[in-house]
Amino acid sequence: MVFSPLSRAIDRWIDRGEGLDARRDPYGPPLDAAEAARLLDVVREARFDEAEPPFAARIHVAGTSPRVGAWLRPPARGGAWCILSLPYGGFARPGELGLYALHARALASRGLGVAALEMPFHGARAIAGKRSGWGFVRADLGHTARACASAAADVAALARHLRERRGAQRVVGLGISLGGNALGLAAAMGAPVERAAFLAAVDNPVSFYRTGQNREARRRTLAAAGVTLDDVGRAFEAVSPSTYPAPAPSFFAIPRHDLVVLTATQEAWRSAWQGELLDLSWEGHGVALASPLAARAMARWLARPA
Repeated sequence: MVFSPLSRAIDRWIDRGEGLDARRDPYGPPLDAAEAARLLDVVREARFDEAEPPFAARIHVAGTSPRVGAWLRPPARGGAWCILSLPYGGFARPGELGLYALHARALASRGLGVAALEMPFHGARAIAGKRSGWGFVRADLGHTARACASAAADVAALARHLRERRGAQRVVGLGISLGGNALGLAAAMGAPVERAAFLAAVDNPVSFYRTGQNREARRRTLAAAGVTLDDVGRAFEAVSPSTYPAPAPSFFAIPRHDLVVLTATQEAWRSAWQGELLDLSWEGHGVALASPLAARAMARWLARPA
């Protein structure tokens, strides 16, 4: 299709440029089994103590604020909410959804309230002088896994907050790109999410260590430490949703020309969870995230009764 090269060109533009070298982004080892187990226990039990945001992060990650901002819009009627788990770079302006407001509008048009959290290193939690998201994904594999677990714990706590503090009778979730990892892991660890939809979503974070010109420096850093990309995949298995049984009905919108989060990794997750499929036949990653068609289709699916 004529649009497919354009989608691929957009993804190459997104991932352009040289990344951080080993001096500024040094290698760090994976989590050991005991720490991984402790982090997942936190995700399983996570609750916010506060009645209103900002919330205290359930897992603190060094270098980012432990205060978690939230964007909350109650449903116009009824008690159904959707957790909107944003991608890398979300909340580029703290408190504003920016491009991803199109997903909030689609969800609201189906009668759903919408709740979105700042992930570690995002929004008001960003490192001073850096753009939103910088610092979440590193050559330090343990650090990145902690950031994934922290984001998942906050999603799990938010799902319980919506039910216990805001009267939600039903909670569903939409995970976009990196936000899909947080939503999927939270659901896999027992967060009360009745349905989960994923758009161009990250399962094992190794999927985006494999791609992008701007991650080539990180690949060199890992290789210099004797770490292969297969090793990276194994390092992140504990925080990869597809490691665990499907917790709820799922729906995957998969761009067939995704050069940021490889299509094959998205399809492997969908297959593991036996999720329904929206085949975005000509889209790449960047186009899919901004697709009103995908937003409407996922909102329609999420609004269905369980």
